[in-house]
Amino acid sequence: MEAELSYAFGVVPDLSITDPRVYGDHPGLRIPSLRIASTTWFGSLNSCRELIRRSRRQMQVVWPEWAYENEDMNIVANAQELTLQAMSTEGSFVMSRFMDEDRNSLYSKKLYTGLRGMLNWLDQHVDQTLAALPPGRELSFLEVALFCLIEHLEFREVLETTSYKRLQSFRAHFGERSSARATVYQVDAT
Repeated sequence: MEAELSYAFGVVPDLSITDPRVYGDHPGLRIPSLRIASTTWFGSLNSCRELIRRSRRQMQVVWPEWAYENEDMNIVANAQELTLQAMSTEGSFVMSRFMDEDRNSLYSKKLYTGLRGMLNWLDQHVDQTLAALPPGRELSFLEVALFCLIEHLEFREVLETTSYKRLQSFRAHFGERSSARATVYQVDAT
C-alpha cells in the first residue's frame, strides 16, 4: 500500500505443511516470500526493499542500517533488533500451537519471559527511539515492523498488549495510516 503497487496475497493453508513451494519456495518454510515474475525475495526486509525499489513514488524510507551509519543511534538499532527478535519469538509460539507443544515447558516459559522483557524494553524506549529517527521520513522499516508485531501479537492471541501503554499509543497513531487500515490481519480463507 505505501509503495502504491498492486499485489495479491498467497495463502499458506496449513502452517504444518513442509513443502517449500507452499511458502513461495522459501527453503526455511517461512513467510513472507515476495514473488515478482520469476524472482522470489525471502523475508520482510528483502520484500520491503524490493517493493520500494519498484515503486514510482520517491519515498524517504529509513532502513535498519541507517542506525549503524549514524553515530549514537544504538537506541534505534536495539529497538530494531528487539522488534525482530520478538517477531521471531512470536512466530515460535504460533507454530507451537499447531504442533501441540506444551506451553508450560521450561523452554516456553523462557520464551514468554523473553518476549515480555523485549516488549517492556520497547515500551520504555519507543518514544525516544522514534524521536531519534530522521525528521521528514515518510516511513521506516522499524515503524512498520513494530506496528506489525503489536498487531500480530493481539491477532494471534500470543500475548495481551494493552499494558504496554506507549506501544499502544504508537500502534494507534501508526494505525491511522491508510496503508495500515487497508491491510488488517484476518484469518485467510482457503
